[in-house]
Amino acid sequence: IVLAEGQICFDEVSKMSCKQANKNIRCRVSSCDFHCGDQDYCSLSCIQVEPCANCHDGKSADESMCASYKCCN
Repeated sequence: IVLAEGQICFDEVSKMSCKQANKNIRCRVSSCDFHCGDQDYCSLSCIQVEPCANCHDGKSADESMCASYKCCN
């Protein structure tokens, strides 16, 4: 359910959760608890990006990751 521009609410195992999409943080990781459904934004006010351990191949997908990731259960 979309309540206001950028705000999503959904029922997750009997608890209502509302997330405000941060239009400055694009995200397509739907397995993250902070992901805003089909809007492809993060609901956090900021994120921490960390380097991946032991990876120096120069490919952007291998070099960094979101350290703010939290698996949605």
